[in-house]
This record gives sequence, C-alpha cells and structure tokens, in this order.
Amino acid sequence: MYEYFKEDKTVKSREEAIQLAQAEIEAYKNGINEGYFLTDKTGLRSGQIITIQSDYLNINESFLIQKVDL
Repeated sequence: MYEYFKEDKTVKSREEAIQLAQAEIEAYKNGINEGYFLTDKTGLRSGQIITIQSDYLNINESFLIQKVDL
C-alpha cells in the first residue's frame, strides 16, 4: 500500500478536493517514468513538454521537463 499527502489551501470544498485527487490518480495510474538526457541544443526549460521518439528504445511518449541544468 502507498500513501500520499498533499495540502492545497486553494481548495474550497470537499467535492473539489475529491475531483483533484481523482484527476491526480488518473494522471499517475500507469506509474511515473523518469530519465535524463544531455543535449547541446538551447531553449529547453522546466515546465515544457518534450516528445521522445526512439525505435531503439521502443519509446514514443511526451514528458514534462522538471529541471534543466546549464
């Protein structure tokens, strides 16, 4: 069993909290993929969505960039 606690003071009702929790469960129901890569291209920043397509790795998915190190 896994548990998770998130406090959000902007939620105004129990119904809104339930909707947000259900949306989060739906978003993460298939697990979280994490990874990193190195590039010499400029312009990437956290918050962007990037699509990775690789026949070699059998990947064709979009990912949220969490962190960019310069």
